[in-house]
Amino acid sequence: MVRRNRSGADSSSRLRRRAVALTTIVALSYLTGHARADVEPIALRYETSGACPSEADFVTNVRSHTIRWVRAPDATQAVRTIHVRLASGPSGTSGTLAVTTPDGATAVREIDGPSCADAADALAVMVAVAIDPRAGVAAGATEDRREPEDAERPPPERTPPRARPRPAPGARERPPAASPDTSRRAGGPRVSVDLRMETTSAVIRGGLPGAGASIRVDPWAPPMRRGVHVSEPSVAVGIRQSLPKERSLRGGSVALSWTAGHLRLCPLRVAIDAVVEVAPCAEANAGVLRASARGFADARELSTFWFDVGGSIWASMSLSDAVFLSATVLLTMPLFRQPIALASGATVASVPPLGLLGGLGVGIRF
Repeated sequence: MVRRNRSGADSSSRLRRRAVALTTIVALSYLTGHARADVEPIALRYETSGACPSEADFVTNVRSHTIRWVRAPDATQAVRTIHVRLASGPSGTSGTLAVTTPDGATAVREIDGPSCADAADALAVMVAVAIDPRAGVAAGATEDRREPEDAERPPPERTPPRARPRPAPGARERPPAASPDTSRRAGGPRVSVDLRMETTSAVIRGGLPGAGASIRVDPWAPPMRRGVHVSEPSVAVGIRQSLPKERSLRGGSVALSWTAGHLRLCPLRVAIDAVVEVAPCAEANAGVLRASARGFADARELSTFWFDVGGSIWASMSLSDAVFLSATVLLTMPLFRQPIALASGATVASVPPLGLLGGLGVGIRF
């Protein structure tokens, strides 16, 4: 395969672009106002000497750029005449393009090329643009996309792969750190409210059912994330109210009820997988124990002060970021154990030295 050298190819490419630009200007400026049919008859004359492309090859080259013309015989009236001359010499090839309109006006352009083939190629583009100025747009775009055949393309740069550091002998690779779960709430102060059904054996011997409600304040609630985490202290205040419990005695009955406010302090909380929380707490209940007698002579209501302290385990399980289930177990010791008795001396209720309180409920975080 025979290849032209890079300098020759560059010269040919520049020559073709120059020819396109030059002839486009000539065709648009000199031939403005001359209407063209879709296919224009053209009288084409081609003269050459030396080892230059033949007339048939030149015509084929022109038609590769535009087909909006047919060749008319020489000396045909009322058509344009295009005369192309090529002459080869020791220093290169010169070419001439002459375009004559039917009214006798002539425009002449000359070019020089490194070889007859290059000059003929450039003149073919010029002829095509002279016939159809739109051919210059396609020819120019084609030239911009073409590159010299012998152009050396530098190899693409490749970024060398980074070597992964190897752990020291005997050392274990650390697993990649897990990305934080952004769907969990961020840390900060938080308030929650829960309602519970409870029962206690600390007030009177036997169970005393009731209900409880509390408001818990977390000064700093850490972001919820997976794993086991220990968080800051919390404090809660609330109220407990028992249901009336009636005891039947000879001659009448006594209804017992218990009302108390409570304070719960939890020095720490353990969170498991951002779902379950368990907290050891200290609690105190302060209130009144009431007894209402009915059916007895001189029946009346009696109230005694109540106070107990103890330790509890408070737990919750999140159903969502806002809703949770709560549970508590309290072991408490009453500090005032005055029994409740009738005027006859019969004991209605006695307070045990230790008691248990348990409850289950549901809560909402704000």
